[in-house]
Amino acid sequence: MKNSIEEVQHYFNTKIINAKYEVLEIDEHTITVIIDNEYRFCLWIANDGYSFGLYDGSYNFMQIKLSEVDKKKAFNNVKLIIKKNYNEKIKPKKLEQYNKLKKELGIK
Repeated sequence: MKNSIEEVQHYFNTKIINAKYEVLEIDEHTITVIIDNEYRFCLWIANDGYSFGLYDGSYNFMQIKLSEVDKKKAFNNVKLIIKKNYNEKIKPKKLEQYNKLKKELGIK
């Protein structure tokens, strides 16, 4: 049984490291991906990849453990997705909040 579990973990580790997934959802802190159109993983992407890995606050059907080298490689593969999300969704919201605060404080 243990060998089977390790084999499955290795399979999903490889998929995550090599970005062989589809992105379902992304925010400032997490990215939810689906592998093989069936298996969902919520990954922690905040902290600039320092703690990249499964997000403990969300449901993950199994544990995935990545070495520091693999974390770095996997995070590098997701950086473009993070940047695109930031530029398209997060930055405009923050700019809107900033402008609202400036207006409320009477700053031009």
